[in-house]
Amino acid sequence: MPAVRLVATAGSVQGRGHLARALSLAEARWAAGTTLQLELLDGTLSDAERGRAAAVGVRKAVGEEPPAASLVIVDVPRPASVARRFDPTMLAVFDDGDAFDGRAAVLVQPSQDVWRGSGEAQLVLAGYDYVPISAAVRRRRSTAAAASAEAVPDRDRRPRILVCFGGSDPADVTGRIVPALASLDADLEVVVGPSY
Repeated sequence: MPAVRLVATAGSVQGRGHLARALSLAEARWAAGTTLQLELLDGTLSDAERGRAAAVGVRKAVGEEPPAASLVIVDVPRPASVARRFDPTMLAVFDDGDAFDGRAAVLVQPSQDVWRGSGEAQLVLAGYDYVPISAAVRRRRSTAAAASAEAVPDRDRRPRILVCFGGSDPADVTGRIVPALASLDADLEVVVGPSY
């Protein structure tokens, strides 16, 4: 039976984005019978995150023993030290900071067009096309697309700006960017995550 281990963090300093991506990957379509394990290195699951994990059958990984997994996905702020625990031939690493200097089968840089790290990977996926999107957002998107197909365009409507930095904002980017955006002639919506 195939097994996938998702290794993530959700500590107050790192933010909740790594865990959010891991849960979005868990919600993807996996082969029938695939076991999904979550190893959370820092932080705890919120009630909503626990619900998402339970809905797709994710179970808690036990300890740091080498997993009996056919795939390990590491999504933490500094992935190299964690990734070294695993066989690189079964390893996929998310590396927003271009800091990974190890070996992996797949490397994902979802924040930029190019990955500039010094590590090695058989396959590098870079760009926004590789950002994992939650099942709930995918459902809303398809509903919104159907509604907009029926709507008549309103050319006089003010632009709408959405500001969201995930579940937490350790660097207070929201506090720095909102005053600059507030002067624009636009409707501004600011989402404050549960760990702000």
